[in-house]
Amino acid sequence: MYPFGYDDTAPEVPIQDRIFAAAADLQSAYEAGEDFTTSQPLSEAMVMLVVTAVEDTVLAMVDEWVKGPRIASPVIPYWQPAAPFPTVDTLRDALTVMITREARAERGLPPVREPGGD
Repeated sequence: MYPFGYDDTAPEVPIQDRIFAAAADLQSAYEAGEDFTTSQPLSEAMVMLVVTAVEDTVLAMVDEWVKGPRIASPVIPYWQPAAPFPTVDTLRDALTVMITREARAERGLPPVREPGGD
């Protein structure tokens, strides 16, 4: 799986392009009858691709939260992240920006590429 992050400025290949590229690669592998595609139906593999993308996004958000600014705390380990823990709404917003034209336009980001377009 490609590495994921939810920062719109990085990595060089936009997240949504990597998601769609991975889905297209998976579809092509099934159509070509590659051995690794015989263990589960295409529909299940696509669901796993989506779940993996969400998982990678959540892990990136939590990692950014953990590495963010700290404040002193009387409780061990005597520090805690200054920002509140990312909410489900924050995750939904990050995923929406990844894959929808409308959300990307609202943020001033380039649109998701059309399949086969460059």
